[in-house]
Amino acid sequence: MKFDEVENLRIYQQAEGIADRIWAVVSPWSAFPKETVGRQLVRSADSIGANIAEGYGRFHLKENVRFLYIARGSLVETKFWMKRALTRKLIAQDVYQDLLGQLDNLVPQLNAFISGKRKQDRQRTASRLSTESTQLPSHLTT
Repeated sequence: MKFDEVENLRIYQQAEGIADRIWAVVSPWSAFPKETVGRQLVRSADSIGANIAEGYGRFHLKENVRFLYIARGSLVETKFWMKRALTRKLIAQDVYQDLLGQLDNLVPQLNAFISGKRKQDRQRTASRLSTESTQLPSHLTT
C-alpha cells in the first residue's frame, strides 16, 4: 500500500481542499482570534484528512474504519468551530455557507466509504471462517 494511493481517494482530496481553504481563511486573522478559534478550526479541519490517511495506512480493516470514524468526528468538530467563527464575526456568511456546504457534501461520502469498508471486513471475516471450517478435521465438523 502506497501513500499516493490514498491521495487518489476523492474523500481525501476533498478533505485536503477544505483544510487548505480554512487555513487561507484563518491565516489573516489577528492574534487572539487566530490563537483561540482559528487554531481549533484549523486543527479539526486538518484532522479530517489526516485520519483518513492514517486509517488507510493501517493493515487491519477494523483499524481503518476506526480512523474513518475519527475523521467523521473531526468533520463535526470543524462545523462547530465554523459556527463559532461565524457567530464571532470572524468569517463572512457566504464563506461560512460555502465551507459548510463542502463539509455537508463530505459527510455522506465518508459514511458510504465507512459502510464499504465495514462490508469488506464482514466479507473477509465470512470468507476466513468458511475456509477455517473446511480445514477442520472431519470428526469436529459433524
